[in-house]
Amino acid sequence: MPFQKELTSLIAANDTRGAAQRLLKLQYAMPEEQFLQLGTWLLLEMKQDSFPNPLTREMLTDVLNKIN
Repeated sequence: MPFQKELTSLIAANDTRGAAQRLLKLQYAMPEEQFLQLGTWLLLEMKQDSFPNPLTREMLTDVLNKIN
């Protein structure tokens, strides 16, 4: 997926907040389905196991905004 390498690098650097903020900035640069797939992947990579399934854009942005 696009931007996955960049987000992986941020996670590897223990910058989960930076990864969440980066995805939020990119959300309108990709189709909704791709944003939701990338967001779900990101949450799983960050071991965020308590998120709604299925996700909507609004739910995903809420979860990402709460990551610190």
